[in-house]
Amino acid sequence: MLSEIIYWYRPSEIRDESTGELKGWRKRFQSDKLQRSYQSFADQFGFTKREVTDALKRLKSHGIITLELRTINTSTGACSNVLFIESVPARIDEITNSRQFTDNQLESESVYVTPPTLKRKTYTETTT
Repeated sequence: MLSEIIYWYRPSEIRDESTGELKGWRKRFQSDKLQRSYQSFADQFGFTKREVTDALKRLKSHGIITLELRTINTSTGACSNVLFIESVPARIDEITNSRQFTDNQLESESVYVTPPTLKRKTYTETTT
């Protein structure tokens, strides 16, 4: 998932259609931060929503990304708890290029498995 987040933060090229000349760079998304839902990651990678949530929280706890829940206004009304994700380039560079992480440290973190739970509580209610 981290590579997917990094992909979205890499700028895309703007090229002249007739000459192919590089004209500039642009963001791949419209807002100031990447807007993705936990469910979109789950659908893309074949994980459960719970696994995605735990993985993103783990990346956040290591300072690799930030997570922000916002309320946004749409043409149909306000949507609360919309997830925005931001990468922390300095931290990514630090863990990519430093020798502080040994193979054993990385291996021990990668085997972390979340035990299954039957149901999570939510503040919303389904009505007819």
